[in-house]
Amino acid sequence: MGISRDEYRELLDKHQPPYTSKKKLRPGGNPESKRVKHILEMLLAKGIKAGKTKTMGVLRKGVFCYDKFLFRGFPDITGFADPVGIFFIEVKNSPKDKLRPAQEHFRVECYKYKIKHITACSWEEVEIKMKEWEV
Repeated sequence: MGISRDEYRELLDKHQPPYTSKKKLRPGGNPESKRVKHILEMLLAKGIKAGKTKTMGVLRKGVFCYDKFLFRGFPDITGFADPVGIFFIEVKNSPKDKLRPAQEHFRVECYKYKIKHITACSWEEVEIKMKEWEV
């Protein structure tokens, strides 16, 4: 017993609206996501293992829902490198951009447990910090 794949998809469509956002996209895309991509490309080119962190919730019945078990303020990039081990990079659009309270709390927790954390708006800022860490 069971339902076919098509019947299952129909049920999903009835109960889950399409993933849409009322937020208008900026022409040319999100500048922060371009910065994240550039920093990731440079890290990978240097042989450092790193990836983009996905911590989004889901859109259900037109309402954006966060998973209550997700970390709030989790940084944009997670990486691994000798000798520092794991590190995090929070990417901002400009030096004027401030960390949200949840991002600041995450940064403080990282420092508390001696985990490396960078807040940067460019690859150059990340590179300077990596040199300080002797990566």
